Amino acid sequence: MRLPKKLVALAILGSLTTLLAEAIIDEQIQQIQNAPAQERVQLMNQFKIRLRSMNEADREQAISALRTKTMQQQQVKNMQEDSQLRQKNQVEQMNQVRTMNQWNSMGKPNSQSGGSGQNPVKIPMH
Repeated sequence: MRLPKKLVALAILGSLTTLLAEAIIDEQIQQIQNAPAQERVQLMNQFKIRLRSMNEADREQAISALRTKTMQQQQVKNMQEDSQLRQKNQVEQMNQVRTMNQWNSMGKPNSQSGGSGQNPVKIPMH
C-alpha cells in the first residue's frame, strides 16, 4: 500500500514542478517582451539555454507560449498604430474642412454692403 502513496506524491510533485516551470517561462517571456532591444537579445539567449535543458514536450510548450504572447503583443501594437493613424486622418480631414470653410467664407457676399461683395461699376449715360 505504500507504493501507491509514493507514486501519488511523485505525480503531485511532478505536476507542481511543471506548473512552476511554466510560471518561470511566462515570467521570462514577459521580461523579454518588456526589455529594451539590447537587453532583449541577452534575455532571449538565456531563454534558448533554458530551452535546451527541457524535454521535447516542455520545449514545444515554451516555444508555443513565446509565439502566442509575441503575436498578441504585435496585435495590440498594430491596433494602437491603426488607432493613431485613424485619429491623425480625422484631424487632417477636420483641418481640410476648416480650410475649405474659411476659403468659402472669404468669397461670400459682404453682408454689410448689401451687395455681391464687388464694387458696382457705374456706366456713364450720354
